[in-house]
Amino acid sequence: MKQSASQWMTAMPPGDNNSNESTPIRPARAPPRRNDRSVFTTPTTIKRLFAQFPLITYPSNELPLRAPSTRQEHSLYVFVSAVGAARNAPSFNPACLKYQTYLKFSGIPFRIISSNNHASPTGALPFLLPAAASSVIEPPRKPVPANKLEKWAAENGSALHDSSNTFVTMTIAHQLRAAAEAELLKHSPSASKIIDAEALCQEAEEAFKALSTLLGEHEWFFGVEKPGMFDAGVFAYTHLLLDETLGWRENRLGVFVGSLENLVRHREGILREYFPGGA
Repeated sequence: MKQSASQWMTAMPPGDNNSNESTPIRPARAPPRRNDRSVFTTPTTIKRLFAQFPLITYPSNELPLRAPSTRQEHSLYVFVSAVGAARNAPSFNPACLKYQTYLKFSGIPFRIISSNNHASPTGALPFLLPAAASSVIEPPRKPVPANKLEKWAAENGSALHDSSNTFVTMTIAHQLRAAAEAELLKHSPSASKIIDAEALCQEAEEAFKALSTLLGEHEWFFGVEKPGMFDAGVFAYTHLLLDETLGWRENRLGVFVGSLENLVRHREGILREYFPGGA
């Protein structure tokens, strides 16, 4: 049987056409198998395991038992005892009392609930849980943190007076300095050497004296008809300093504030009108 020239050349090894030994033709290798598995692919063993024990999505946890179930009224979470919350007493925390008082000024009905920082969405009190929406179509309302309470009150209550008076700026500067030194002392015990308690008390007395001068003979600060946020902020400190039920061991500032008759009247007026029976 005769072979064609092309067939004979194919059987010969390259470069050696005169060799009588033929080289067997190797079959072409199959292309490498593509590995489609990625880091996000679930291993087969895990798939089989979850096939026998499928994942179950449980419903959300219910609110604590003391949380309002119907939420038919606004709830302000503040530092206050359970007994104090029941009789709507002023909070013993200045920041909480400030917003508690301001909401009362705004004419917004609400209840106070004894709470702590761990219950707050922002990790700090106060915060407000608005009443449930009147319409089932409207989504549930989110909690209102302290830094948005003033805006929320303006949108849901009566408009109140605010001011950027020079005396206000001076008073805030005193408060910020005292707060900064307090934080410095808390984080660095050795920093107590640079803090002069006598100087701090004197500065606080000067601040309260400036507030007394600013109030003058007016019922409310800046001579407005209704109290505002500034009145609430001053009351948050004067009330706590003058509240004898708190059992102050040493209350030099309370004695000084008690000597400023118009600040005492200012505090008593707020207690009488906005905290009847709750002081």
